[in-house]
Amino acid sequence: MHSSVFNWSSLKVEPTKMGERRGVFDAPTPALEELEMHITTLNPGESPHPPHRHAAEELMIIKEGTLEALQGGQTNIVEAGGIISRRRTSCTACATSARTARPTMC
Repeated sequence: MHSSVFNWSSLKVEPTKMGERRGVFDAPTPALEELEMHITTLNPGESPHPPHRHAAEELMIIKEGTLEALQGGQTNIVEAGGIISRRRTSCTACATSARTARPTMC
């Protein structure tokens, strides 16, 4: 993957049953076999998936809204501008409250 710029308005929106997704890139880099980025917007009260373990590290930036993030058995409330870092193989989950605005995660 080369150095690039990705404008929000040019990212294709794909509706999902829990909100929407925007794929940004999925490509090798000089340092990594694979680097993938997508943006997920969840509808209120939705979760992208049940608790699970990732084979790779994960980094999420909350662009807007509020998210409940489960890590190590503890639920944390993450607001706009917050960052979630997840190590490989840790059990994790995310969900929105039925009361919150639609959070967008990058």
